[in-house]
Amino acid sequence: MENLLANHARLGNFKYPIIKAKLRAWLVLEDFYSNIIRAADKGNREEFVSSFYSYISAALLVSVEELQSCPWYEITRAFREIYTINRPSFDFPVLHNVDKRNKEAEWDYPGRDWFIWLHLLAKEYGWDIKYIENLELDDGIALLQEILVDEQLEKEWQWSMSEVAYSYNEITKTSKFNPLERPEWMKPIPKPIKKVKVRASMLPVGLVIKWDTDDTKYTRPQ
Repeated sequence: MENLLANHARLGNFKYPIIKAKLRAWLVLEDFYSNIIRAADKGNREEFVSSFYSYISAALLVSVEELQSCPWYEITRAFREIYTINRPSFDFPVLHNVDKRNKEAEWDYPGRDWFIWLHLLAKEYGWDIKYIENLELDDGIALLQEILVDEQLEKEWQWSMSEVAYSYNEITKTSKFNPLERPEWMKPIPKPIKKVKVRASMLPVGLVIKWDTDDTKYTRPQ
């Protein structure tokens, strides 16, 4: 049996157990984490600190007022420990490019991510709220990804059956299929360019600039 007290955060004279969050609690933490990142990008110190405290408060069930009396090094250490324990076990593609995928809309509101997940999982599997909010994190993410994959493939099938998916070339008198664009997380990951060593005698004469660095080298005829 997993020892739930194996991980803890020390704040002042107390130790608080850190338990890996279930699906709903994790999404709450992710909301606060997103606020931390946005505040850092904007240079908003007040919002950054507030979101930092809120993240730890939600994870440890400690009031923000109590946290504010703790040294900052204890707060940052607790944050690091909580974040590490609550990371998914796998590198799920659906979690990539979240900012591009979840562009703010007029009907957005704080905490909406949980209800999006709840809606999709309840609609697909018929589970009640209590069951879904207590899903293991990895299970919830994996199931949501499969739902989104099914939805995308169905859209692509419907797209392929419509006339707008094909463009006609008057010159060649042929039709070309234009596939429906996939979300970023479903696209192939570009492979790194393979580096090939070239003999100095084969380099062009003059100033050679590397494509991936600012290094320059002057070569002379061999």
